Amino acid sequence: MAIGRLCLLGLLVLVVAACTTRYPLGMSESEWLSLSPEQQIDAREREERLNLEAAQQRAEQARQRAEAERREQEALEQRRREAGFGERIQCVLDGAQVRAGSRWEEAHPLGLDLIVGETADFRILERGSATRGGSGQASFDGQLVELCDRAGRHCEVIAGTSRDFQRGVRRQLEIDGLLRGELRCELAEPLPQTGRRR
Repeated sequence: MAIGRLCLLGLLVLVVAACTTRYPLGMSESEWLSLSPEQQIDAREREERLNLEAAQQRAEQARQRAEAERREQEALEQRRREAGFGERIQCVLDGAQVRAGSRWEEAHPLGLDLIVGETADFRILERGSATRGGSGQASFDGQLVELCDRAGRHCEVIAGTSRDFQRGVRRQLEIDGLLRGELRCELAEPLPQTGRRR
């Protein structure tokens, strides 16, 4: 009985291996079998070179993306340092809830640091989770703070003058299908400028 099971298992492994046999360079079985052993070796070596080149290209693209993100982040930090009065606002979403299917779940607090003219992506996560939640975009134009879902179909806007935002503005908001809670926004103090001549 045990030998019969072993034979059956061996046969199953062979069938699965035969079904998953893959020939180099996208060749069919008949194309592969028509090659001489030397041509088969050449085909495998060529595929290995192509795979290596593709992996190197993916690594270079990833490096370039990371470099572009780093430069973008540096430019954003520079804009934050150079922002004058009324050009930068900081907002916190307190008592937040995030939409999880058909129910609302408690969410981690959300903090935003926005500069006039910037659109920033944000992610709000369920409390106790590093992955479950939703995402959207936020922007500030000097008088309006706008939070929207990722598609930009559902938005909430907080309006205020520079004086309003300097004192701080609070507002309950709900973005359909994404989040709800109290958003509190204040103008950020300009950062001290260093290394500039007067």
